[in-house]
Amino acid sequence: MWLALATLLLSDGANEVAPRHFAGLPIASFRTYTVEGRNAREVAASLEAQRPTLSDGSRGYAVTSWRLPTQWASDAFGRCSPSTVRISVEFDVTLPVLAREAELELKERERAKWHDYMDFLAAHEVRRIARVMAGARDLERRMRAADDCGPLDQMLGDGVRAIGADARALDAEVAEEFAKKPSTRRGFP
Repeated sequence: MWLALATLLLSDGANEVAPRHFAGLPIASFRTYTVEGRNAREVAASLEAQRPTLSDGSRGYAVTSWRLPTQWASDAFGRCSPSTVRISVEFDVTLPVLAREAELELKERERAKWHDYMDFLAAHEVRRIARVMAGARDLERRMRAADDCGPLDQMLGDGVRAIGADARALDAEVAEEFAKKPSTRRGFP
């Protein structure tokens, strides 16, 4: 986790988004894609052209995928014990970074807008990560409370689907916030 953040910090296009927003989170990998341009319009076109494709085929400017490695064990008598359920969470985050040359080419106001947008994207992904982590904690608590191990696989599958739906709902909630108060909308340029 820390190696991925250190690699980002040492890369040419790195900025302060990673340590400011993602420090202390269980980030398994932190990827970036570089956007370029001599002005805001070119940078925006590069951003649009390069944004990653999500698993459902849609495209996003920032992408967070997650895994819930889950395990449980047997008690001293060899019986499966729900009280041993352990769920950990791992995240892979992808964010754009502005090429150093582009950073130098942009006007001060455009640069400020870019950094504001990067802060927004990072904060949005951190909100998604918080939802997944809360869902995983709740799922672990419910699985540990099971009477036996029979329903654990089903509980895990249902829980993962519910956590995913809640994490995706964040995008709709943000879009609704923007619709109610357009001045809160963030974008580039």
